[in-house]
Order: sequence, then C-alpha cells, then structure tokens
Amino acid sequence: MSSSCVSLKAQTDSLRFWHTSGKSSIQLNQAHFSNWAGGGLTAISLSGSLEYDAFYQKGRTGWINSYSQFYGISKLGKGTNFRKNHDIVELNSRVSFAHKKKTHFIAFTNVLTQVAKGYNEEAGDKSNHVSSMFSPGYITEGLGYEYRDENYKTDSLFFVVFAPLTGKQTIVLDDNVDGTMYGLNSSNGVKNELGVFLQAGFKRKILERTFLSTDLQLFTNYLYEFGNIDVNWRTALAVHANKWITMHLMANLVYNDDTKVPQFADLNSDGFNEAVGVSRKLQLMQTLGLGVTIKLK
Repeated sequence: MSSSCVSLKAQTDSLRFWHTSGKSSIQLNQAHFSNWAGGGLTAISLSGSLEYDAFYQKGRTGWINSYSQFYGISKLGKGTNFRKNHDIVELNSRVSFAHKKKTHFIAFTNVLTQVAKGYNEEAGDKSNHVSSMFSPGYITEGLGYEYRDENYKTDSLFFVVFAPLTGKQTIVLDDNVDGTMYGLNSSNGVKNELGVFLQAGFKRKILERTFLSTDLQLFTNYLYEFGNIDVNWRTALAVHANKWITMHLMANLVYNDDTKVPQFADLNSDGFNEAVGVSRKLQLMQTLGLGVTIKLK
C-alpha cells in the first residue's frame, strides 16, 4: 500500500505541470434552387476543425505541443462529386529554456501537410491528383531565441522567434505527384535546405466575444538564392455568438519560390481551360463559416 501511494503521488505531481486545451468545430453551408427564375446552382459544403494544445512547464523548462487539422468538402451543382476545398494538418513541438522572464532559448519542429488527394479544379482534370499526404509535406526544425508574452487569464499571446540555424525538408512521397512542381530535382523524394527562420504572431480579444489571431512565418535558404523568402501567413477571426455557435473567418497567404503554380486559359473560347505554362505565384486561401464549436479538456 505504501508503494502504491508513492506511485500515485508521483503521477499527480507530474500531471500538475501539464496544461491542456482544445476545441473542435463543424460548419455546414447549403443552398438549394428549384425552378428559380433568377437562376442559381444548388451547393453544399461541410467543414470541420480540430485544435489541441499540451503545455508542460516546470521551473525554467517548458515544452509546448500543438496539433491542428482543418478539412472541408463542397459540391456545386447537380451531378457533381464532392471535392475538398480545405485541407491542412499541422503539428508543432517546441522545447524552451528560460533566459529571462519573457525570453527563451528554444528548439522546435514544425510539420505541415494534408490528408486527402487534391485536384486542379481550374484545369478541369478530375483524374490526376496534384497533391496527397506528404506530397508535398514540409518539416522545419531549428534552434533559436524567442520573446513570448502570454496571459492565460485573458487568453492573449504575442511572440517573436528568431532561429539562425534552421533546416527545412520538402517531401514528395507519392509517385503520381510531380515533385519538380514543389522544388525537387526529381519526381519524388526529399529536398533539404539550411537557412534562417523568423516567426511572429499574436492572439488577442479585440471586441466582446471576438478574437483575432495571426501567425507569420518567413524562411530563406543560406546556400541557394539567399534573400528569396518563403512566406506562410495565416490569420483567423473568431466571433462567438454564444457558448456553442461561432463564426470563423480564415485567410492563408503563401509564397514559396520553389513552388510552380500551373496557369490555364480558355484559348479557344469553348469553355475548356488549357495549360499555358507554370509560374511562381502568390497563393491565397480564404474560408468563412458558421458552425458549432466544442471545447475540449
């Protein structure tokens, strides 16, 4: 009995250093037209998200882990199939050692990919996918310094990360996905980069029941075309009508000098797009939805 009590006390002491939180949401949008004189297409879309954080703090040592996943599908018009319109999976892990009250030495890892196959809808090609899980996938790991000002009571956060020693891997595992469109020298494999990483973000309550968060990530390669900056900037606005109902607005802006975006045009004016080449473009994704949010503990 004495041994059991000691074991239970050790587990309790260990768990009290952990802080966890999370939320999950489901959003549904639908429009139906039947004999509508003004015209219109029946449409339906469904999206969901899962976000979970686990934070360990003991003395000057901290360990933050976060997982987020967003997935959405939509169907436009009769006789069409559902296609994904939102697909992000991101995992972050960061170990920190406090230098001063708000500054830390850190080691971090970020994994970014998607779960489902993606198709180039603009090309009208429904058979050949251009992405799938870890095709592409991005892994970033680095050593650096962080300024972090966080208040759990007000749910506010501001942070800046500078990592002068950062590795980045671009991964394409699917043989049917063209890795050269994502900066690889071959159709699939891994591209390794070494560079400098800068990240800044904040989360804050801006109005009653209204929260704004933004996260900007910048990376440039030391060894190849230094100064060409990869950008990943995500901003989200959440308006809580009550405990359950929330409106979400999210925008994701991406620029990667290695990523080539196919370009299409209706050259023959016959309603069908044709490939006219590839180019480096600023990528933008925006979603807006109203749904049910469930907090997780």
